[in-house]
Amino acid sequence: MSHYRYRSKEIEKEPLTAGFVFVFLFVILQPLLDIGSYFSIVGGVPNISFAVRTILLAVIGVSSVIVSLKKWHAVAFYGMIAVYWAAHMLVCLDAGYRDPVSDASYFIKVIQLPVYAFAFLQFFRRNPRCGDAFQLGATINIYIISLSLLLAAATNTMSHTYWYTQKGFLGWFYSGNAQSAILAALLPVALVYTMKRGKLFFGVTALLGFMNLFLIGTRVAYFSIFIIAIGMSAVFLFGWARRKKGRWIKGILFLLAVLAVCAGGYTLSPMYQSRAQHERYTEEKTQREEEEQQITDQYTPYRELYQKYCAELVDTFGLESTLQQYDYTTEVSILSDVRLKKRTFAAMQWERKPRITHLFGYEYQTLMAGETSMEPENDFHVLFYLYGYVGMGLSLLSVLSLLAWAVKRLVYNRVSWSVALWGNLLSGSLLLGSSFFAGHTLVRPNVSVYFSFILALSLALLGQKGKAGTPDEGKHFAR
Repeated sequence: MSHYRYRSKEIEKEPLTAGFVFVFLFVILQPLLDIGSYFSIVGGVPNISFAVRTILLAVIGVSSVIVSLKKWHAVAFYGMIAVYWAAHMLVCLDAGYRDPVSDASYFIKVIQLPVYAFAFLQFFRRNPRCGDAFQLGATINIYIISLSLLLAAATNTMSHTYWYTQKGFLGWFYSGNAQSAILAALLPVALVYTMKRGKLFFGVTALLGFMNLFLIGTRVAYFSIFIIAIGMSAVFLFGWARRKKGRWIKGILFLLAVLAVCAGGYTLSPMYQSRAQHERYTEEKTQREEEEQQITDQYTPYRELYQKYCAELVDTFGLESTLQQYDYTTEVSILSDVRLKKRTFAAMQWERKPRITHLFGYEYQTLMAGETSMEPENDFHVLFYLYGYVGMGLSLLSVLSLLAWAVKRLVYNRVSWSVALWGNLLSGSLLLGSSFFAGHTLVRPNVSVYFSFILALSLALLGQKGKAGTPDEGKHFAR
């Protein structure tokens, strides 16, 4: 007999459990830590957010071992991490460790995603109400982020996404790419949660979420509006097909109306205005560079341009090597591409390293050009160069294994299909897309923590068992 049983909707009347409170407080703490980090950076004072996150990581890691149903899973998981890190350190020591502390600090940031995903999966399996806590916390976070935007505007302390054009509005947050990924992940979860708790709650939450995405001004944020509106319309259509309740159709119409407004306001969006202003600046810069150029030797067309736009590469690798890497281009639009420059820097450092380093990666200090960090903005490039073929292979193997298991559950356990599940999968897909196209998702703790929750909850929902025809809420199934 299955050890799972069906739990009725009376679960909503049960008193709050310790797990529910803990997860809820942990989730709503995340934007507060980001706000504290922002003011620390702006005020030039020590930032304690990383220390707090590290302590939380240790506490939750230990807790995951305690609550794990199969202790050997925890031992194998954390043992694999420890063995890999030992090998990475030995390789870096052999190459001449420049800064073990910064390397370890960065590894702590990167490892938060798998550790939290493993830990919260144990919590969700132990107590299904933890899933409710995450969904409620994700919804509250949209209100916290919106409040910070309002207060920043009222106190004239607004942080802009693009400082050079003064476009895009972040409130009291520092990274536009990270904030775009966070909001894109939170909104589908919040829409599912609020849809079943009142029209007004749903409407206000949706408007605040889409407004924040529109105002941030990044491409990820703006195009996420369309993906979320269309994707969640499909999710709500699934909900209507199962229950034939009119609220789902009304929700779809509301989302499509928001999509139409955002599409109609394309030229008014901070993203469009910032990109247009940047393109004009690049064209003017290119024309001015050509007019001021005076040829004195074979490197004249390149020297000043590359020293101005690729100084980190020229100073580290020399002008000729940098020219070869860029195929001797003089296009300002290419040379001023920061993403390309950082990726090129990491690749050129990789080519310098011995083969053993390619297996386990090089230390973080290798990505420093003087005092400037040349860390690639695409997360997969970061993982590959810092942790090598073995680190990247372990990551891909874990992801592919989970994906294969998830697809199998989707196909053979249709009773686990729910609006909550599809909303989570949409959020996870947006985060993965953001990590590929923009970065700052898998290796940034303030973003990856949400990915951990979404991954853990999706796996928990897929792993639930019950009878066909039961309500489509994951929380209704309990051990």
